[in-house]
Amino acid sequence: MIKKIIFDIGRVLIYYNWKQFLLEEFGDQKTADTLYDAFFGHGLWNEMDRGVLTEDELTAAFARYAPGYEEQIRSFTRSFAVRFRQHPYAKPWIRSLRSEGFGVYYLSNYCQQAVDANPEVLDFTDLMDGGVFSYLVRLIKPDPAIYRLICERYSLEPEECVFIDDKQVNVDAARAFGMQAFVFTGYEDASKRLESLVRDRV
Repeated sequence: MIKKIIFDIGRVLIYYNWKQFLLEEFGDQKTADTLYDAFFGHGLWNEMDRGVLTEDELTAAFARYAPGYEEQIRSFTRSFAVRFRQHPYAKPWIRSLRSEGFGVYYLSNYCQQAVDANPEVLDFTDLMDGGVFSYLVRLIKPDPAIYRLICERYSLEPEECVFIDDKQVNVDAARAFGMQAFVFTGYEDASKRLESLVRDRV
């Protein structure tokens, strides 16, 4: 029986678009492209979400792939999350699921910088039964350890959980751990898929 719903946050409950944000921040395509590659082309953003590097260490690491852009890197990593927007369906969806008797949790690769820059965008977490941010536990999806941690922390049985994430690799890891899981492509589709899973596994 499905009893618990576990949400990713980014691109599921909140909106962001890195390429758009970089272009808005710096106003020219070359800078946006250079920094996008530095941030996301070499796996370094994962270490930011893991919460294991200081600001100076992060800047130096990113600057290896964007030499001469240190100030832009530092500026963006401090302020990018102010552009995050909560999807209007986030709170109603959470409230609806809880009213139906489901436990609702979050499991998110999320960094301290984003929390500091825009804590308000996460206020839906107050409506949830709990969750795990990667930077607080020094683990990131799809490491099986982070799925194990949320289950142990909240006494969840994997086979009673549905996990919703925007990345296939994270969904695959949840399935391998024993959860039901699917890739989020939009609210309406996800609502239907979740309803189907719950109906088929009562």
